[in-house]
Amino acid sequence: LRAAAAAEIVVAAALPVPSLRVPAAAAAALLGLSFMALGLLGAARHSEAPCGCFGSSGKRPLGWVNVLLGLAIVLVLPANAAGSAGERYPEAVLLLTSILSIALCIYMRRELVVQLLVPKRGVPAESEAH
Repeated sequence: LRAAAAAEIVVAAALPVPSLRVPAAAAAALLGLSFMALGLLGAARHSEAPCGCFGSSGKRPLGWVNVLLGLAIVLVLPANAAGSAGERYPEAVLLLTSILSIALCIYMRRELVVQLLVPKRGVPAESEAH
């Protein structure tokens, strides 16, 4: 899993680099296809073992969510590979990608976010305890 995570990071870092965009887009599509295949395999086997996606917080087994996320990555291939290798991504695309990445991180860690933002009832806040 660590090698796959490292590959994901390398591909994500290479996509914004104009000279690496086309090979990185192809690698991203291959990663998406692998996510889809593993999701289909997990769904077919009715797997209950956590997939380990997104680190230790990924408690869901491989299944249809992986298939859909992989499909989304594959469908972005034309946008990633569009244009010549010398073109830059428009600022709006980079901003939208950043916002969606942050939203995905918050969603994946939503239990922790809720714990941090919503104090437990009956427990005094730290400032009130002193």
